[in-house]
Amino acid sequence: MGHSGHRAEKPPAKWESPPYHFEVNFRPSAARQQRLKPELVRMLHETFIDSPDYDAEYLPEFLESDIYMRVFAGGALAGIFTADLFRTDAHPVLHLTLGLVSEHGRSGGSLFQLSMGLAMDLACRAFGTDAFSVAMRTANPRVVAMLWQNTWVRFYPRRDWHQKDPRISSLQPRFCTQAFGADRCDPEGTVFYNIYPVPPWGGQTPWHHDEKVNDFCRRHLRPGGLDAFLFLGPSQPPFADLPRSRIAWPL
Repeated sequence: MGHSGHRAEKPPAKWESPPYHFEVNFRPSAARQQRLKPELVRMLHETFIDSPDYDAEYLPEFLESDIYMRVFAGGALAGIFTADLFRTDAHPVLHLTLGLVSEHGRSGGSLFQLSMGLAMDLACRAFGTDAFSVAMRTANPRVVAMLWQNTWVRFYPRRDWHQKDPRISSLQPRFCTQAFGADRCDPEGTVFYNIYPVPPWGGQTPWHHDEKVNDFCRRHLRPGGLDAFLFLGPSQPPFADLPRSRIAWPL
């Protein structure tokens, strides 16, 4: 787990979940990162954020991910999803670092859910346990709603900001410091300030149909579209309907 400077090329694993075809890369080699970079840049700019400052900070992180998934539908690239594996004070954490869906791949959230489930299946194998935490940064109200509805993980913060899980209250700031640095988020490890150099989605926030979700985002993220939440929560096994890919984690 973690990133190393020199990696042997490993062929990507394949998994089918019609209509999607998944290609799973484990810690892509430097050569493969260079091959993957152009399409990542193109999809990042088209669907999320187009900023040289953001590219300089985050493209290396995404390309070096422990799990780098490319998803195809009908032969066309439908999405890119990346994740890293952490141990924070010996506690395993799956960090979902990037989720991009092309116009071609829009699915009302089903592709996001499927990709998250596959990442969790792989994390179970890598950690050797179903008991771990999952972390994700987002400022997207539609994603916030999906995280709250998720049955595999109980994500925090919740609608009731003061609703706490003691394990997460302790883990969240420590994970934030380990993954991003102590200066990147608030003392609770819940909100990132000025994480985006320019507003993502071209400044057009993808609001949810539930105004309670939108109001939660407006109350806790400052105006301007530059802040984001760090959601973190414990897994809730046994997992109903979690995709089981039978992909072996490479040694």
